[in-house]
Amino acid sequence: MTAQRQAEDELRDERNFISAVLDTAGALVVVLDRRGRIVRFNRACEQTTGYAFDEVKGKFVWDMLLVPDEISRVKAVFKNLVEGFGPSRGENYWLTRDGAKRLISWSNTTILDANGSARFVVATGIDITEQRRAEEALRASEEKYRELVENANSIILRMDTKGNITFFNEFAQRFFGYDEDEIIGKNVIGTIVPATDASGHDLRQMIKDIGLEPAKYATNENENVRRNGERVWVTWTNKAVKGNDGQTVEILCVGNDITERRRGEEALRKARDELELQVRERTAQVSRTNQELMGEILDYVIVQACRLLGTDAGAVYRLQPDRKLLAIQAAQGLPPEYVASVTIPVGQGAVGQAVLERRPVPICDVQTAFPENHPLMRDPERRTHLVAMATQYRALLGIPLMVKDEVYGGIVLYNTEPRQFSDDEIELAMVFGDQAALAIENARLRAQAEETAIAAERSRLARDLHDAVTQTLFSASLIAEVLPRLWERDIEEGRRRLEELRQLTRGALAEMRTLLLELRPAALMEAGLGDLLRQLCEAITGRARVPVTLTVEGQQVLPADVHIVLYRIAQEALNNVAKHAEAVKVVVSLKYRHGKVELSVRDDGCGFDPAQVSSEHLGLNIMRERAEAIGADLVITSQPGHGSQVLVTWQDRQRREDT
Repeated sequence: MTAQRQAEDELRDERNFISAVLDTAGALVVVLDRRGRIVRFNRACEQTTGYAFDEVKGKFVWDMLLVPDEISRVKAVFKNLVEGFGPSRGENYWLTRDGAKRLISWSNTTILDANGSARFVVATGIDITEQRRAEEALRASEEKYRELVENANSIILRMDTKGNITFFNEFAQRFFGYDEDEIIGKNVIGTIVPATDASGHDLRQMIKDIGLEPAKYATNENENVRRNGERVWVTWTNKAVKGNDGQTVEILCVGNDITERRRGEEALRKARDELELQVRERTAQVSRTNQELMGEILDYVIVQACRLLGTDAGAVYRLQPDRKLLAIQAAQGLPPEYVASVTIPVGQGAVGQAVLERRPVPICDVQTAFPENHPLMRDPERRTHLVAMATQYRALLGIPLMVKDEVYGGIVLYNTEPRQFSDDEIELAMVFGDQAALAIENARLRAQAEETAIAAERSRLARDLHDAVTQTLFSASLIAEVLPRLWERDIEEGRRRLEELRQLTRGALAEMRTLLLELRPAALMEAGLGDLLRQLCEAITGRARVPVTLTVEGQQVLPADVHIVLYRIAQEALNNVAKHAEAVKVVVSLKYRHGKVELSVRDDGCGFDPAQVSSEHLGLNIMRERAEAIGADLVITSQPGHGSQVLVTWQDRQRREDT
């Protein structure tokens, strides 16, 4: 009896131990009898299904927990286990108390009795519901990612840290002209990019730097090469992909074609340079003209002074910027080497004293007035010239030239023989000096007026550059900066912004060309009126962001004045549209018909009441005066809220009379 109780106690302890192990296990453990009824249901099963063991004990597992669609399959597996065809593995769904489905991965085995027949079936399972959902989500994400990448209208490539291409999407293949099997494994250097970019950067080093310091080259622009050798510009967004050890394993690059933008910027830069060059040339031309005019005046002054005062030679000395020396600006009868090289310090010699003391200084005999120890003789080169001059000219008369109480310089009159200058001669010389100063002042005022006009023109051009070109380019640069990121988020919006960028750069280029034409009015006649109008339309599109449609019908050579007037009227009308109309679209048409020309500028903007608007306010008078000057008819129609139209019609009268 004691042995039996001891055996029972040991059996009970073993069962308790097994129960404790099963209940503390993380896996689901369910034990079924050979008919499929639940005889054991551990705590993990209770937590997963929401059923307590007492609720399912003795119940058939397929009646309580299985999804109906899987009952027949599970029964077949269970039958095989009972008949000795096991163990097995599988997956099936269990239903929870609240009707939810949980996917369980099972490992099944059979416990045999003493006769070798199946007594129990033990199933150990792991809840893989969340794992499967994550796998499916990852698979869907990967499929979506691949679809997006393959169908994206952006260049997408991946490369290893040495620059070898590991992925090249379909758009990249079309853009660069390579099939996938031709490009995978090739190094980007020498295939789609040169070893150095246009700025001289070593692109091999750049690839290394992206791996080491990704933020440094998060975005960059460089010139690329298509398979056919064509050069294109691409803006790249680069991202280093890290491995588990934190080291870069590959580099993801997303690119967008900016070739047209770069070409537009280059064309704009060239146009701006040409504009500045022409302004500088015009300024230099006016400056040369003023210098030539001043030279002619001074030559005339000195010739007349020598004639009136009966002297043998003369010179006009100009005070230099340092206000310390006088140099000859115009001369009559003096040796060229003397004129070219001699300078006289203020306060020395006849002209130096005349300038310093602002009075006439006569020297009756140079040889006695300039001894060897005279300050003028200290400079060896000047001494050589002065000694030579003293043998040829013996008497001097220095006269100050005063322009509005400011010393301009002086006049020196030379005689070959010693002489005394009378008071009347000195007075006449002073009067002549005053007249010469007046002529110089008039020339200076004329030069200042021309320089003021040039400055005004430069200011106008600067304003136009700021108002039209600079602001347009600033808008274009902002769009260009955000375009790569915008393209990643919304391709359609990216396309729209890319088209807007194209219009802005074309508009800015057209504005530049228009400014160049303003600097060279003759060029207005060299270009066809249709081309000029197209340029104006593109400029307005870029400046005001308003689409302008131009149609030209027919062709005819117009008189110069008609050509210019029609261009100016169109220019004024389009400027009014840009400034005031708030239009959505503008239509410009130019029609040539049998000696008749019709120009129309029509918009769908806010319009105005012509009776309530001053004719000067919108330049209406200017347009009417221009039209009248060529004998054309001008009609301006508008209503508030219904847009406006400017229509000008010109008829070739000579052709009309001939017919």
